[in-house]
Amino acid sequence: MELGEQDYSSHMNKENLTLQQTEVVEKILKFAKLDINDLKPDVQQVYFDNNLQTDGLKLLELNPSTLHHLENGGKLILKGLNSENCVLCTDEATFDVKDAEISNALLLVSGANFDLPAQSQSKADKNFLSDIELNARRNHNDNHNGTDNSKDSDYRGHDKDNDGVAGNVQAECGSNTLAVTPSKSHIRLSKIRVSSTCHCYLELRAIKPRINAIMKLLGPTSYDGPEREADVFGKLTMNDLVSLLPASNTELVCALSSLNIVELNGYVRMVDFDYLARVISSISALIEENSWHFGSFSRLETLATLEELYPVEIIDHALQSYGYSLGPANPHSDIWQLDEEKVCKFFAEMLLRPTTKFNLEEFLTAWKDSVPEGMMTQLTQLRGIAFLESETQPAVIRYFPVQNLSEDIKVRFEELFEAKDRWSLEEITPYIEPLTVGKLTVSVLVMKHARSFSSSGVKYFTRKYMKQ
Repeated sequence: MELGEQDYSSHMNKENLTLQQTEVVEKILKFAKLDINDLKPDVQQVYFDNNLQTDGLKLLELNPSTLHHLENGGKLILKGLNSENCVLCTDEATFDVKDAEISNALLLVSGANFDLPAQSQSKADKNFLSDIELNARRNHNDNHNGTDNSKDSDYRGHDKDNDGVAGNVQAECGSNTLAVTPSKSHIRLSKIRVSSTCHCYLELRAIKPRINAIMKLLGPTSYDGPEREADVFGKLTMNDLVSLLPASNTELVCALSSLNIVELNGYVRMVDFDYLARVISSISALIEENSWHFGSFSRLETLATLEELYPVEIIDHALQSYGYSLGPANPHSDIWQLDEEKVCKFFAEMLLRPTTKFNLEEFLTAWKDSVPEGMMTQLTQLRGIAFLESETQPAVIRYFPVQNLSEDIKVRFEELFEAKDRWSLEEITPYIEPLTVGKLTVSVLVMKHARSFSSSGVKYFTRKYMKQ
């Protein structure tokens, strides 16, 4: 019997606590000028954990495609050089990772229900409400020293039309009055725990592979002939590049194929420009000596003839980079053709590299004489390596390779307008195109970072803000 009294006392304390908490909720809603009848009956009380973490977790925002990649067993890899911002990579895409601050704190909670259904009053709801009414009655009787509790049954059942639940009841509890209304005002209390707070999250922005990082890594070990190999240290394998370079595997392979990079004896090497110029010049001379046409010659005979001068891997790299097979069904066909635009561009760079500027007329003459017989040189072939300064007298060609510019878009625009006050869309495109990704096209980036104006019917772009 004593145990039963303790259980009853504990039950009554919990019920009284529930009533007190319910009153607090009602007061808060009233203070916020919210009608309790317009709300769902479930109230979730938020409280902070005693071991609250403020910097133990990082939130990462993912776009739908990246989330799908992760949910299907894919990996997300964070990597980068010490001197560069880290990037996040999937198998095929690369994202810049930035801290994004938010004005309000994000609360990480457990046990929260954000989809509570609006249900009609159930029998359990009615019984719960009836218990509140009974407890209010008991408290009233206790405060009046033993009023007959047998009236509870009458009190519980005074509204027979609502299955024993009062329509609107006021139960006196000492000097307080608790208003008990129908199901909509019935409050069910639950608690949710806040385990961590965050004021920022990691934001992803799709980017292109950072070519400068590749050149920085491979530059010190570039290949410029067998006689200097003994002095080269720190050579890297493909696995080393995959782990170090801020790019996805697929993008890395594409980026390497666009650069003068070859695999020698298991190591990935950048071919020195001057050394590669010697190889391509030898290929051009061999074609001329044998009265071949640059559009149709023997790849195997070229390799056999020049292998005493250069490693076969370097010769084949030159042929693959600046030519292509004439047998599309067989990429290893013996009949080969040099790519006219690529070869002309390469010979133009050979002439421009030793100097920053070149008289236009003199350059055009020297350029035409340097390329293999039958090839036609055009100024459009200089895209991305030089631009024309036609305002000067005489007009000059200025060497300005895109790979020497910053990969930060804001800095790149500053470098472009430092080199030249105004650019047409056609002139600036090859310098902005490598940084385009997704919806960030050349036109979008130029409109965002530059100011446009028209002169003689031509649209030009200049600094967005005057230089101070």
